[in-house]
Parts: sequence; structure tokens; C-alpha cells
Amino acid sequence: DVYKRQMAGSPATTATPGPAPGSAPGRVVLEIDGVSAGYGKVQVLRDISFGVHDGEIVALLGPNGCGKTTLLRVIGKLLEPTAGSVRVVGRDVLRMSQAEFSRIVASVAQVHRTTFPFTALDILLTGRMPYVSVFSSPDADDVRFCREVLEWFGIGHLEKQPISMLSGGERQLVMIARALAQEPRVLLLDEPTTHLDLRNQVRVLDTIGQQAKAQGLTVLMTIHDPNQAFAYADRAVLLRKLAAPEGVDSETMAQPRKATTNIIASGEPAAVLTPGNVEEAYGVAVDVIEHARHRLLVPAE
Repeated sequence: DVYKRQMAGSPATTATPGPAPGSAPGRVVLEIDGVSAGYGKVQVLRDISFGVHDGEIVALLGPNGCGKTTLLRVIGKLLEPTAGSVRVVGRDVLRMSQAEFSRIVASVAQVHRTTFPFTALDILLTGRMPYVSVFSSPDADDVRFCREVLEWFGIGHLEKQPISMLSGGERQLVMIARALAQEPRVLLLDEPTTHLDLRNQVRVLDTIGQQAKAQGLTVLMTIHDPNQAFAYADRAVLLRKLAAPEGVDSETMAQPRKATTNIIASGEPAAVLTPGNVEEAYGVAVDVIEHARHRLLVPAE
């Protein structure tokens, strides 16, 4: 396997994610085309279209309730869209078998619930199952590889710990490690730094960036902190909430408005996360400051 051959023994290191600045993007690996979706009579997403290229990290941002998680659920085949389609490596995901889909796409949700006392290593080994034939078990190479992935995140010492005994942050690290143990082409992350302290936020985002650059891993992640998009994403997609449905108090929504799509802007983070766009999305005024070649969003005075 590609990761096993090239990354075994490689610790997480700081790396520039995705394609090198100024380089031509790779081919589109993940394509969202005119997707609309919702729950019952409530439409959450309307006419979402964008693509994610090979080896690219795209940050999906917007206020609570704007549909970030819903979009990941549509891409991950957990929710069928009411319109539009999702294609991975050129194929409609709804036409792919679950086994085939799992060899290409891995995802990490915000919340992880388990009652059975699987160890951290057991959890990672479940990520190898798309490559294990029926009635077989992961082999010694799979075990070695999963141990290496645990080390990338600095949690090798947790391999024998039951997942139910880990802290929220440790559990999050294990689940992200499991997704990488799956060796996907596309990685979907729903707020991957939730529950993590600053050190582990950096470790996780650096490791994801390393995989994107070294292995051509395509990443779509939802994040709440726009400054993480500046630091780690090649591109950003900023979403708005749709206008409040009938019976919903629009005062609780940031800048509710009738719109043809949730997307406010899509492109390089510096072009997307402007004060005007951020205020439209979140309903708060911000300033952009630059310090030591870094761009930051701060509340406006």
C-alpha cells in the first residue's frame, strides 16, 4: 500500500499543505454539482457546486446551521440529496458499492459514541477492513501500519487503552488516525480540532497537510476558526444560512436572506474571508490584520 511503503515510520512534521503555491492544481477528485438537501420540509442546502483537486485542502466555513455537516453527510452517502450529485474520481457516489466507496473516502464525524471497549489499536484496524477479504482478519502488516499511524499523532502509548476510557481529545485523535489508516483518496473531516488543545490542533492539521502534500490526499474539512483556513487550507468555501423557514425566528440567524445558493464565496482564503463576506456570513464585524507574513481575522474595534 502507498502509505505503508512511503510513510511507515514517518512522524507528523510541519508541512505546507496541498499543492505548492503557484503550482497548477491536480485533477478534480471530489465534485459537488448543484447539490440541494435538507430534512423533511426544511431545506438546508441549495445549489451547492464546487470541486476539490487532488492533494488539495479545502476549508468549509460558515455559521452554525448553514449546512456544513449536512454537506459532508451528503458526500459521505449518509443523506441523499434532493437535487444534484456528488462524484468521486469521476463516479457518482450513489452508484458505488459501500466497499468501493470506503476504499476511496474516509470521514471523521464531530461526535463518536461507542459502548464496546475496543482498544485504540482495534479502532484503527477497523479502518483496514475495506482491504480485508471476507472471513479474513487484518494481518501483521496492517497491525504495524496502524501502530505507525498512531505514532504520527503521538498517541502510540494509547494503543491498548479502551476507547471508552480516553478523553474527548484523545478519542478525536484516534478517530482521525483511523481515517488515515483507511488510506483514502478523499478525507472528510467535520471540525477535526474539536476537543483538542492547541498542541494537538497543530499536530492534527500539520499531519493532514503532510498527507495532502506527500500522498495527494484530497481533504474537505469543516472548521469554525477562519484563522485555521488562512494557515492550513489551499482554498475556502464560505456558506451562509438560507432564509429562515416559516415558523423559525429569523432573529436567531446571522444575516438571513433569500439566496439562490448557500455559497457566499469560494477560492483562496484571502479572497474569500474578507471583512464583508465574514460579516454577511456571521453577522459580526471583523478586521484583517497581517503579522509576520500571517493573515488573521480579529473582531473590529
